[in-house]
Amino acid sequence: MKKLLSALVLVSVFLTGCVSNSYLSVTPHSSARAESTDAITVENYHELRSALVQQVDLHTTRFSMITYSYAGDVEADLANAVDYVCHSYPIGAYAVQDLEYDLAQVASYYQIEVSLTYSRSIWELEKIQEIRMENLDDAISAALGASDGQQVLMISAYRDTDFAAYCADYAARNPETVMQTPAVTYSVWPDSGSVRIVELHYAYVDTRYTLQQMRSQVDEILSAADVYVGYGRTQAETVELLHSFLAERFVYQPGTTDTPAYSMLCEGISDSQTYAEIFRILCQRAGITCYAVDGLKNGQLYKWNILELDGRFYHADPYAAELAGLVQLPLYTDAEMTAYVWDQSAYPACTAEQTTEE
Repeated sequence: MKKLLSALVLVSVFLTGCVSNSYLSVTPHSSARAESTDAITVENYHELRSALVQQVDLHTTRFSMITYSYAGDVEADLANAVDYVCHSYPIGAYAVQDLEYDLAQVASYYQIEVSLTYSRSIWELEKIQEIRMENLDDAISAALGASDGQQVLMISAYRDTDFAAYCADYAARNPETVMQTPAVTYSVWPDSGSVRIVELHYAYVDTRYTLQQMRSQVDEILSAADVYVGYGRTQAETVELLHSFLAERFVYQPGTTDTPAYSMLCEGISDSQTYAEIFRILCQRAGITCYAVDGLKNGQLYKWNILELDGRFYHADPYAAELAGLVQLPLYTDAEMTAYVWDQSAYPACTAEQTTEE
């Protein structure tokens, strides 16, 4: 006598591209379906979601789960877990293209068959760099300094950021390492959360080889300046030597280019922003505290420097001094900067008064 088979119900849910739209169908199920020997056992929502996350991390394309005494509504929990993996879990939102699963109740247990396709290769996932938001400068520095074309970051403690503007600002502050500010496009996954994946694409006018050659020449000139200013016995003498080092290289032509540091140090073309930043970098390499000040001069955007010399702060405009052919670099107090406007709360006061003990 044949044994009476239990009623079997197969619930098939198809999710394409991890989109929330889905449909539910009940179809006949063959009793010949057997339990997979390598199925992952899950008994609650946490285990169910963790299993999905783990398999996505492993770039698994097919796997099975099974539950014997599930605590909760397995059908609802499975839908919620899939939604989490596809829309809230960073790797899933970034890499999972399609997810399809079958949920079958077989006698006293449920069996779940999961099939995944990915929009990213496992090699691409292994290239993701994990950082915290406060370390973004270091990550951007490495990519822009090497003239990389692409970078993928998984950022913890994420804050909404205009990454194109961020990269442009970083390049402007670091012209000695970033030879050319690239055009930046980026995408962020998922739409919310404290951990996000950011894929950045950098497009340069010049080739990577050309930019690296430029950086090599800039590095040589900066190193030559380090040697040149080594003859300064005081901070004031060192600053004068830096001024002379730059002034003696060229009769500079005002201008803005795609490669600011190279154009200034190797071609004699510069604007106030690049000149002030390069002067700041040279001072700092020589152990002198120096700021590049963003402001206005005669109503136009302009950049100059503030120096600390022997415990006193002074304004200096080496770009204007060079264009005027001044052999000695003038130093000014705040009161003497009548043509300049800046946020005085953002920089040290230049009053010519001693700020440290003699």
